[in-house]
Amino acid sequence: MARKLGTERTRRALLRSGALALAGGIAGCTESSTNAGNPQSTSTETTPQSTSTDSSGRSFPYLHSASGTTAYGIALDDKPVFGQDDALVDMYYWSELNCKYCSEFVKRIFPQILENEVANGTLRVVALELPYKTENSWPAAILTTCVWKQVADTDPNKYWEWYQTMYEKQKEPGSGWADQENLLNITENVGIDPSPVKSCIDSQGDQIKQKIEEEIPSQSKIPGTPGFILFNRDSEKSSKVVGTQPYETYAAKIKEVQGN
Repeated sequence: MARKLGTERTRRALLRSGALALAGGIAGCTESSTNAGNPQSTSTETTPQSTSTDSSGRSFPYLHSASGTTAYGIALDDKPVFGQDDALVDMYYWSELNCKYCSEFVKRIFPQILENEVANGTLRVVALELPYKTENSWPAAILTTCVWKQVADTDPNKYWEWYQTMYEKQKEPGSGWADQENLLNITENVGIDPSPVKSCIDSQGDQIKQKIEEEIPSQSKIPGTPGFILFNRDSEKSSKVVGTQPYETYAAKIKEVQGN
C-alpha cells in the first residue's frame, strides 16, 4: 500500500489536536540532567544480535537510506532508517551521544524492538539528532550524520556497529570523550575511513546543522532524550514516549498506535 506524504501543516494539526500521549515512568536526559522517573539499570550488557532477515531480505538491523518527507513532516534524506518502507507505524527517535539513557536504550531495548516490531514489518524507525547537553553535542551530531552519509549506500549495517560502539565507549558528559578527534579515532577503529567523514564535517557541517535545527522538536513535544514519536501512517494517530522505558512499554504503545 502506498503511503501518503504530507506537509508541515499536517504535523502541526496533529500537535494542536493533542494526539500525543506521554508514557509514564520517564528515565531520560533533559536539559536539567535530572531523572524524573523510575531508576534504570546500570548494566552495560548488550543484548545479543539477531542474524535473521526481514521480508525485504535485509539483515539485522535492517538499515537503509530513504528519501522524501513523511506525513508527520520528517525528512528522510540523510537519516538512518531501520525497517521496511511500507511499515504501518513510524517511530521517530531522537537521541544524543552524550545521553546515558540513550546508551541504555541502544544496548538493552533497541535490539529487542529491531528483532520484533521492525523485523516483522510493523515498525519503521527513523533516527534523528537532538544535540543539547555539552559543547561537544553539536559537533558529535554533525559527525554522526557524516558517518551515516559515508556508509549509507555501501554498507549501511556498518552504521549500527559504529553506533553501538559509540555508546559502549560513552563517558560522562563534559569529560572530553566526545571531542571530534576521539570520535574520529573510534570511527577508524570500527573500520570506517575517518578522512571522508572529516571532509564531510568541514564542507557540509553548517548545512547539516541547519537541517538538524529545523527538525529539533520543541521542549513541549520532546523534553529530553531518548525521545520517540510513534505515528500511524494511515490513520495519522500518534503517541509520544520519553526516556528509556522497558521494552514492554514500547511494544504496547506500538500496538496502540497500530490500532490493535
